[in-house]
Amino acid sequence: MAIVGRTPIGPRIVPLAALFVALGPLSTDVYLPLLPQVATTFSTSNAAAAATVTAVLVGLAVGQIFGGPVSDQRGRRPVLLLGLASFIVMTALSAVAPSIGALIVIRFAAGVAAALAFVVARAMVADALHALELARGYALLGAITGVAPVVSPIIGGVLALFLDWRGVFLVLAGLGVGILAIAYVKVPETLPVEHRGEKGLRSALGDLGILVRHRPFMAYVVILACTGGMLFAYIGSSSFVLEDGYGLSPTAYGGVFALNSLGIFTMALIGRRLVRRFGPVRLLWTGQVLTFIGSVITLTALLAHSLPMILVGLFLSIGPITLAFANGTALGFEAAPARAGSASALLGISGFLVGGLLAPLGSVGGAAMGVLMVAFTAAGLLAHRFMAPARPTA
Repeated sequence: MAIVGRTPIGPRIVPLAALFVALGPLSTDVYLPLLPQVATTFSTSNAAAAATVTAVLVGLAVGQIFGGPVSDQRGRRPVLLLGLASFIVMTALSAVAPSIGALIVIRFAAGVAAALAFVVARAMVADALHALELARGYALLGAITGVAPVVSPIIGGVLALFLDWRGVFLVLAGLGVGILAIAYVKVPETLPVEHRGEKGLRSALGDLGILVRHRPFMAYVVILACTGGMLFAYIGSSSFVLEDGYGLSPTAYGGVFALNSLGIFTMALIGRRLVRRFGPVRLLWTGQVLTFIGSVITLTALLAHSLPMILVGLFLSIGPITLAFANGTALGFEAAPARAGSASALLGISGFLVGGLLAPLGSVGGAAMGVLMVAFTAAGLLAHRFMAPARPTA
């Protein structure tokens, strides 16, 4: 990929970008402990309640495919501010949804809005950094955004003591207002006018077409799709498995979710320190192998109906996932033959789309969550083995 060139903001863009990337997990994780309550409110099934998470994930995928190319043409900052403002409106509307069908539609729109901020934030990091510093930047981004999944279910569990799910959405909308204010004051434009693409749909589709036909880049898209599918199988199913199947309270579930997310945070910091020594290729392999092993343990534990073993398996599979995301993303950007916004869209859309469409199958209960986790991680390893370019070193 042609490097746009470092911007004056440099590495300082990473903590700011983390705020906007965090909108993805915040859109789902805060109310995960309350999904059973959503089902009760509308007298619907667990699968229908889980579909509200699916809607966000699909929205995150759709929004990125438009937002990335548009940011290549119009600049990062306008798309970012539009996404944040729309996210606030859609999240507030979620709190007054009159039916499960309306809530699903509104959550889809909220996902699209969050995607605009998400895809731009990742592209801004690619604008500012390159090579190993890009991999380190995404590792730091993963560490910071790992705080969002740690904090989100805890907030959701605590808020569940005082508010229903509608009140939680209002709190989330208020948080969006604060993030928008920070973006407006602190975030500069990272894509100079002279480096922007031609305006128009034809140009955007052309950039996407170049990327889709480029096998080295698409290898990392598939790897991230499988990694995202595994993660969202866990996100979309774990509350039903642990609360309905094993009797955990929303607060206790929030604690389990937070512990697993703390593993993401810790592994991201470790990966950032190790990437210069071992390179992103080896760390990507390591993350994929560890998540596969943890997923096998989780499936085995679900079949054996062992809650302690399930918790161990989840911890071992979720933490290392950040090694796959950070290094797979950095390698994907380095392999991309087109603009950063379009590359960010395809790298980001894959995991959300696969996870959004297939992960809710885990809500049927039993061992379905474990089956999906094992299937996705195994597919990711196969994609790395047979699709990714042979690069024994970074």
